[in-house]
Amino acid sequence: MTFFRYMIIIIFIINLLLLQSCEKQEIIAPAIDEPSNPSNLKVIWQKPLGLNDTLLHLSTGPIVHNDKIVIGAGGGNREILQFRNKVGGDFLFLWDDWVRPSFFNFIQPKRILNGNVFANSSTQAYLVDFNSGQTLWHSSVEYGDVETNVVWGNAYHGVKEKSNLTHDFSFLTEIDGQTGQRDTLLTIVKQNSYETSIQPASGWINEKGDSLLIFLVRKLDFGGTLDEALDAYAYNMTADSIEWRLTDFDPEGSSKVGPPLIEDNLIFFAGQRTFYCLNAKDGSLVWKRRFEDDTGVFTEDLFSSAFIKIDDKLIISPSNENTYCFDAYTGEEIWKETDSASSPQNMVHYDGVVYCASRGRGRLFAFDVETGKHFWREHPPNHALDDRASFTNRIDLDPETGYIYLDDGFFVMCIEPYER
Repeated sequence: MTFFRYMIIIIFIINLLLLQSCEKQEIIAPAIDEPSNPSNLKVIWQKPLGLNDTLLHLSTGPIVHNDKIVIGAGGGNREILQFRNKVGGDFLFLWDDWVRPSFFNFIQPKRILNGNVFANSSTQAYLVDFNSGQTLWHSSVEYGDVETNVVWGNAYHGVKEKSNLTHDFSFLTEIDGQTGQRDTLLTIVKQNSYETSIQPASGWINEKGDSLLIFLVRKLDFGGTLDEALDAYAYNMTADSIEWRLTDFDPEGSSKVGPPLIEDNLIFFAGQRTFYCLNAKDGSLVWKRRFEDDTGVFTEDLFSSAFIKIDDKLIISPSNENTYCFDAYTGEEIWKETDSASSPQNMVHYDGVVYCASRGRGRLFAFDVETGKHFWREHPPNHALDDRASFTNRIDLDPETGYIYLDDGFFVMCIEPYER
């Protein structure tokens, strides 16, 4: 499976190059209230992703914060952050201050850090003022992993000692949210011939009040076998010690890239074929769900899955067109819905309805938390004019109004939530 994933990454890069070099075509935004519009979505506003065109652009999806949204859209060989009013979508200002512009900037999710925008590539990290678009600080490393996470007002980033595939050390670094100063918290030494890669961390406070960072470490044997292994760590920041560690516990030895979800003293994360719920106190297994049939054939791939916990329910959407709901505390299956999203970037929730865009199907899905009943399986309204218009990126919503913010590659837009 390692070779297969590497091929996917290579194909993704080739597609980026082709997208930048192919002949560009414009589409015209349809009238929002056009009666013949085949979509059931009620569009409040939409604006071209291009500041001077309606061309197809690479994007990482919008983030809503206070009275604005920020969205990354392609500009040649780099990503430009656009800041817009969340009401009306009018353009305000942009940020384009990458020290090393790179296609790899496109695949980084943006996060809110201390009220501002935290943006990163594998080597560069920036804090951008949400009210002006000015760079507040910049931090760099020679080589790091592709994702970070924001915890307790700081950012945490897995870093390697050098920029090639083989290395002897990996480091968990803390980036100060106020200054950008980077400190090394933990060093993980190469284990036999297995190179280590520290995944994004999530935070948890134990019963003594200690602050812990919990994260996965993916390992790959570059010594010849290309075998994979997966470890889990709980690092006690207060005591500066390893609280607990699980070693090589996943059959495939791999996982979804991203931070674990920690709620109610439970840790939720996806391996490649198995979903796990662990006790945050000691790492003990609470429940797991392995996605295979009675003959041992895999039925789902979780590498590009998304999941969300809503009260006592955990909802998972894997790479196939199925969505599952489990009891978050026991792992018992509550419902399963077919003809659903495939490989969503993320899930958001409002008033009993979950929303997600699908990388595999290019549509926006909306379904009931309690029953899994689907209300939407919608293409973008612009899809009728150009079938390249698709909902594949992360989405966000306003927690007060439920308005959903997303893009279709041509336009960023705001739509009303589903009316029950």
